[in-house]
Amino acid sequence: MTKALATRAHPARVLLLLSCSLGAPSCGGSAPSPSTPPIASSPPATAIDPRLTNAAELEEQARRLLAAHQLSPASEAAWGAARARTNALGPTHPEVERTLLLCAWIDEQRGARGEALSALRGAGYAMTARLGPRSLPAADLLVRIARLEAERRHLDDARSAAADALAMREALLGPAHPDVARTLVLLGEIDGKSCHAPEALAELRQALAIVDATPGVDPLLVVDVLDELGTVQSFAQADGEAEALWRRALGILAPLEATAYARLIDVQTQLAKQADRRGDRASARAWAEQALAVAERHVTTKVTDPRVRPGELLVGFLREGGDPAGAEAIYARIGRKERTWGTIVPPAATKNEVPRCIPPSPSDPTTNAAQVVAGMAPGFRRCYKAALQQNIAYETAMRLTAKIGPGGEATSVRTSASVRDPDWIIDCLFKTVASAKFNPPEGGGATLVIPVTFESK
Repeated sequence: MTKALATRAHPARVLLLLSCSLGAPSCGGSAPSPSTPPIASSPPATAIDPRLTNAAELEEQARRLLAAHQLSPASEAAWGAARARTNALGPTHPEVERTLLLCAWIDEQRGARGEALSALRGAGYAMTARLGPRSLPAADLLVRIARLEAERRHLDDARSAAADALAMREALLGPAHPDVARTLVLLGEIDGKSCHAPEALAELRQALAIVDATPGVDPLLVVDVLDELGTVQSFAQADGEAEALWRRALGILAPLEATAYARLIDVQTQLAKQADRRGDRASARAWAEQALAVAERHVTTKVTDPRVRPGELLVGFLREGGDPAGAEAIYARIGRKERTWGTIVPPAATKNEVPRCIPPSPSDPTTNAAQVVAGMAPGFRRCYKAALQQNIAYETAMRLTAKIGPGGEATSVRTSASVRDPDWIIDCLFKTVASAKFNPPEGGGATLVIPVTFESK
């Protein structure tokens, strides 16, 4: 670990993060999450105490609700099980740790980051009692905490957790382990979002040195390092270095297209945006066309259509270039149609705009965006249930782009939805967003993008 990183690792912070008992005030409360809930477990504790019997019943109920995709009641049942086991067994019992990890997983899935963080910190307290203050599972847990804090834009807390995870992994795995590089990428991402470019560049270059010196390293880890380093270099206006890094990532991804096409599309769109910023519209369109071509080779029956992102980028380039007919042709090619609500104001011209790092502000509307968007879920669900009454197999995915006015109200909403999505469904979604109230944005306006996916299970 470099000297600069060593001075910021704060080893004592590990105990602070991992010593919160369930419900303790210091725990707070209200990634990449695991793809499946932590259902593999030891048998429940001997159920002599009726509280343990109740906990087992509540956990079973939580799992049934989770299987039915009823996340809020599943969370309530899981937390009930966690409280019952804590009362019966104490906050450091392994069964409490396991149940809290289930709570965290459910809450992550439903976007309740504050509750998920409380569960993870409670699990960390039990984990510390079981494994000691430094362990690889604790490092993994700290990484999850760091990602959640970063998503909440609590970047100082995110950095502290990530630095603690780095210190643990370096001590237990050695300074040149690929997992150390992964943690450095996370730190670099957080420092980049915090506008600490020198620190981010140092961390990401250290990560690149590790992966370059490790035979047989996961090529997607190398891509992660190159992509994030390219992003920070772009913010630092080092365009040549950024492009070289992204082109190197393309060379790694090209042979892996069959399984990593989404990453390939991501890097190609980065190069398209970079070309557009330097005023090379021909190259920007060419990169966007390449990304769209890759996406078209991998269209599946999945709800999320890989053509949408590069297609919408290409539509933007064509409109800026004065080719509305070409833009409409791209929409037809990817099977999308633009729908709008409210007063749509054309964006001001921003020719060759240089990307800027904008540190989060306490009055930023995103400070309560997650909470407000989570409150839209019942409205979105009503729209979906209405659709299912007419088409039992209805599935779709789109991004709703809302303009937030000076009072925190939505002044307009737009989306490029599938041509198969009926207008009344889009109107239902728009009305749900229009009824929401956000924090007044700094500067008198803001833009919020809300991904919506309806998928039958």
